[in-house]
Amino acid sequence: MSGAAGTETGLQSSWPGEPAGKPPEKRSKLAIFRELPVLIVIAFVLALLMKTFLVQAFYIPSESMEPTLHGCTGCNGDRVLVNKLAWRLRAPARGEIKRIIGLPGETVQVTDKGVYITPVHGKRFKLFEPYIARPSNNGTLVPCGRSRSCPEGKTQAPIKVPPDSYFVMGDNRENSADSRFRNPPWIKRSDLVGKAFVKIWPIGRIGIVHLPAYAAKGAAAPGASQPAPVLPIGAVALGLGAIIRRQPS
Repeated sequence: MSGAAGTETGLQSSWPGEPAGKPPEKRSKLAIFRELPVLIVIAFVLALLMKTFLVQAFYIPSESMEPTLHGCTGCNGDRVLVNKLAWRLRAPARGEIKRIIGLPGETVQVTDKGVYITPVHGKRFKLFEPYIARPSNNGTLVPCGRSRSCPEGKTQAPIKVPPDSYFVMGDNRENSADSRFRNPPWIKRSDLVGKAFVKIWPIGRIGIVHLPAYAAKGAAAPGASQPAPVLPIGAVALGLGAIIRRQPS
């Protein structure tokens, strides 16, 4: 009896700063409430750091990248994650999204037969673009390819892309406000956000952002997409903050 009583008394012994006899369950709940404001602050700081330097979510606001990326005014467009660290490690490559067509120093000409590129040191060639699409007879977008020609529209004069700049075009060529209609037509590298690497929403379209075979890995997202809410990143950061707080000192 005395041993049992001693054991029970030991379970109810007080912790430093806690009233004697308080059950461990209540102490645990109080500790959680005390730590919650700190966890929220940590999560907020981590989310800001991640959004600024590492990863940011964007949504696609228009149809300019159909059928690769879905978007339209007022609809539930695709959400993508963009790796913002990529541009610190390498330059954007041809074929990355928003589709990079011309690289710095190259000459680009859009014709009614297709897009032609003249490299800085090389011969002029026609760009093969299996990712672009045109409306079919029933109105749906059908991808182009070697067996189905997709005219680019009116032939334009050749454009020389200046240093640290890029000539970009949307996959939905008939509904894309891209470098063909800009003045100046190119986009500076400083305006590129990062490479879009995965679609995260809607659930039915979750997957990797694929690129043509000639393109380097990754995808450029030059601000045509709009920033999505930071809530998913904040949730991840909150979890990280909780882990950090629960580590033993």
